[in-house]
Amino acid sequence: MKPGSIYLRLLGVMLFLTISTPVVAFLMTAYTISVTVQGNVWDAFPKEPWPSPEAQILGERLRWNALWAALISAGLASMLALFLARNIAQPLTEVGRAARSIKGGNLSARAPSPPQVLGQEALELVQNFNEMASTLESLEEGRKRMMADIAHELRTPLAVLQARLDGLEDGVLPFDAEEVRKLSMQTAMLGRLVEDLRLLTLVNTRQLPFQLQEVNFNVLLEDVVSAFAFRAAQQKLSLHLEVPDLQVKVQVDPDRMAQVVSNLLENSLRYAQSHIHVTLHPSGMFSVEDDGPGVQIAELSRIFEPYYRTDEARSRALGGSGLGLPLVQAFLQAQGGQARAEIGSHGGLKVNCWLPLQ
Repeated sequence: MKPGSIYLRLLGVMLFLTISTPVVAFLMTAYTISVTVQGNVWDAFPKEPWPSPEAQILGERLRWNALWAALISAGLASMLALFLARNIAQPLTEVGRAARSIKGGNLSARAPSPPQVLGQEALELVQNFNEMASTLESLEEGRKRMMADIAHELRTPLAVLQARLDGLEDGVLPFDAEEVRKLSMQTAMLGRLVEDLRLLTLVNTRQLPFQLQEVNFNVLLEDVVSAFAFRAAQQKLSLHLEVPDLQVKVQVDPDRMAQVVSNLLENSLRYAQSHIHVTLHPSGMFSVEDDGPGVQIAELSRIFEPYYRTDEARSRALGGSGLGLPLVQAFLQAQGGQARAEIGSHGGLKVNCWLPLQ
């Protein structure tokens, strides 16, 4: 039994005794009056004459003393009950006050810790409420930051489109195939950004469906890597896949996992200088490593944050939406996996991904 449960049970007994004290005092008073006074309300005792004047005086004093005792005990019991009730209700009152502040828009409101005597249950109530409030405040800050990031990301391709369209309208830029290609590239970037944002929102709100099934990950990796082989060759990059002899079977959504691998390869193709290495381990972990500029150690844990950019080497100019790696992390976590980044053996970025084995 938890200590908090014992405390609450003791408080319950104390409240019971507190409430029952006036009743007991009243019954005792009624009994005393019934015994000492001639006749009583319930006719439980026969009427008897007072044996002497002294007995009558003693009976009157006893009656008044019993009445005063009942009144005093009732007053003390009421004050004790009020004190206990206020202390027991204090955590609920503070939580209610903080909840009203949060409802009014003050997400920094917190409830103070209750006294230890109220037990573990009251303490856990306040702690859970404060944790919930902290989560809400963090989510709101993230929402504001994401809205600002989205506006910033959309502003750049829109500004480029507007500038080129103005140039075409004014006759400054020639309307030829090259200019159409540049306009198409900006619209494709916008479309990719909007789609990535849609997917990230759906997976974070658990509205994106995942069809989990047993997948031979050797085959899935080979299919995705072979689809990128031509692009790697165009960029004069060496794209190498290393898989074990045994089949690695995982419980995942094949389409989402293909998108995970594609996003990792897209990221590596954007920054690699000479080669990209994809490795699958029998444990279900696979990694994608490039020999690009890499990132600082302090920034490794942040590259999975939406729109986070490290430096100019990995900038918007290379065509990234800033959501590729966050989608990788979100898709993996939704399927019971995890992604972590580290510095590769050639100084580039290496992303390790863990998958749930079948």
